[in-house]
Amino acid sequence: MTTPTNTDPQKDKPNPEKSGAKEKMTAEKPTMIGGAVDMARNNIGDTLAYIILIGGLILSFFHSFIGGMIVGFVMGLYFSKKVFAMTNEFKDFISHEGIFHGFIVVASVAALAISAPGLCLGLFIGAIARPLFGKNISPEE
Repeated sequence: MTTPTNTDPQKDKPNPEKSGAKEKMTAEKPTMIGGAVDMARNNIGDTLAYIILIGGLILSFFHSFIGGMIVGFVMGLYFSKKVFAMTNEFKDFISHEGIFHGFIVVASVAALAISAPGLCLGLFIGAIARPLFGKNISPEE
């Protein structure tokens, strides 16, 4: 009984795909960074908002009121329409869920306002200031 030999002519040849894999990986990194830079250049407003948001988060560790105001301001700019829509639909929520669930939501919002007044104040200011920044501030439109 003879055993078949596994002689693969392709096995002995160097594989250009495998040898170039490391070069491909290093070549893609500048492209990813370049893509991020291009995205930042094309979306200056969003990039500025992200930088301000990150600054507010970092500042929240040291000065929670001011950092919270900054984060709340950016949140108010981006989500004011949704916040106003939720407050307009609150009557429907109470009629559907009941007065007790409505009370829990109001108590939770009040606790948030007490524990994080800077965030709530910043959200309020950002929601009011949103028309000053134009219509194209968030993708929800």
